[in-house]
Amino acid sequence: MSVFPLTPLRRLLPALGFASIALAACSSTGNPWPGISTDADRAYIAFGQAVHAVDLDNGQEVWRFPQEPVRNQLFYAAPALTESGLVVVGSYDNKVFALEAATGDLAWTFDGAQERIVGAPVADGEVVYVPSADGAVFALGTEDGEPVWTFTADGHVWASPLVVDDRIFIGSMSHMVYALDRGTGHELWSHDAGGAIVDSPSLVDGVLVVGALGQPLTALDPATGELRWTAESERWIWASAASQDGLAYFGEIGGRLAAASVTDGTVLEEQQLESAITGRPAIAGELLYVATETGTVHALQLGDLGSEWAELVPGSKLYGPPVVQGDLVLVGAVSRELLVAALDAGDGDVRWQFQPTK
Repeated sequence: MSVFPLTPLRRLLPALGFASIALAACSSTGNPWPGISTDADRAYIAFGQAVHAVDLDNGQEVWRFPQEPVRNQLFYAAPALTESGLVVVGSYDNKVFALEAATGDLAWTFDGAQERIVGAPVADGEVVYVPSADGAVFALGTEDGEPVWTFTADGHVWASPLVVDDRIFIGSMSHMVYALDRGTGHELWSHDAGGAIVDSPSLVDGVLVVGALGQPLTALDPATGELRWTAESERWIWASAASQDGLAYFGEIGGRLAAASVTDGTVLEEQQLESAITGRPAIAGELLYVATETGTVHALQLGDLGSEWAELVPGSKLYGPPVVQGDLVLVGAVSRELLVAALDAGDGDVRWQFQPTK
């Protein structure tokens, strides 16, 4: 296990260029990192020209879709897992595929989007909600992929929807946050967050928390869209927040990790990590897991952000959120050597690494 000291802020200034680089990459070829979803037995990894099902015990591939690469068909957004046993994933050829989780066989295809699927679909009951870069959000029946309703935002939608009770919250690249009626897709309210939104909002103790580029962390009233508070930030916030025990934890492009009160947004604790934080933190038990651009996964204590362990994934850059499943922390890597690393959630030791065979 490798533990790294925290780095002075002045050494992090070159990382500020990441935001413009990542935005340019997303606009042309998609997110430069894998999307990961898990169930109790497998990880489902969307990256490049395939979706891979990987055994969580040993990191071995169980199936992949498609078996042979298809021109212009690229996958990056994390798949949605339905109650009926489907893996639903969007692609860069404007399609949505539903695969049988057990076998990877194709169940249905939806081709009604006019632009690529950048954000991760979200499954809830018998409906899966799919954002599209053309600004549309599709509610599709999980049984056959037929549209239930469609909402069109003012601008590209790269962020995954958030489904809470009878409402759906989405953010757009045109700075808007929308609340929709879950059953009809009818707009209930909208709010201008002042910056592009590339991650889904999060519901934190009764407030809707949004991270927008170039803006402080923002909390809205989920019923009305009215501003509740903002939390002080020093650099761009790429993702939204994770929360527990009255604190909202968020990272910044400059490597600052902060814990803000969900009551008024006051930053109560902060920690300076060695490089950019672009993925939402993950919480499991008493620990907060954070991945940084230069390849380190941190486990920190909730509340005071004291370090429990830090592990370097050699030769990798980490841009997406950590995914915790059982006693594993999975991170998708931008690397020539591996696609996903699985770390022990307790001590950070690497359990296995996955790199697809050609």
